[in-house]
Amino acid sequence: MSSHTAISKTDLVVRSWYIGRGRYGNVGFWGGRQFLIIGINFDFQDIKSEYHCDDKDGTFRPLKKINEGKMVEPFGPGSTGWEAHYGRSIEILDSENNKSSYTQINLHDLVIGCWYIGRGRNSNVGLWDGTHFMVIGYSWGDRVVKYEWHYNKEYGTFQPFKRIDEVEMIESSGPVPTG
Repeated sequence: MSSHTAISKTDLVVRSWYIGRGRYGNVGFWGGRQFLIIGINFDFQDIKSEYHCDDKDGTFRPLKKINEGKMVEPFGPGSTGWEAHYGRSIEILDSENNKSSYTQINLHDLVIGCWYIGRGRNSNVGLWDGTHFMVIGYSWGDRVVKYEWHYNKEYGTFQPFKRIDEVEMIESSGPVPTG
């Protein structure tokens, strides 16, 4: 996108993550009807929903789709299932179709309160809270906040590769709208 106008609903890709501006957060998952946001109220995390800004009472303005990347160096010799899901590096295309490779971010290099692109059991986008990644997952048919440990910890299922810099990603699209 060349400016900070909202991506129209018809151009949104279902089951994709977007950076934008919302009431509860600036990173949202588009499910087809509304954006799902991890909302944090004091010490309680919950899934909040926000409609597209063009809808009546809509509060989320999607500005840029998050590219979740492609695993290019999987751990296992196989090319299916979990062997292909986790690995040593991923490639992410930028807005000009330039490829960049990323390797796993170490636990001590993570920044509390930041979103990360990675590989997880429930989602490839997660919010680091200092102990684990908060992701949006399913439980008994409902969307809920799930917690995944860093991949290097015992029972870890989230492997972070790239920190999502919300401001940088949005500014690379053009000037921020006012009003």
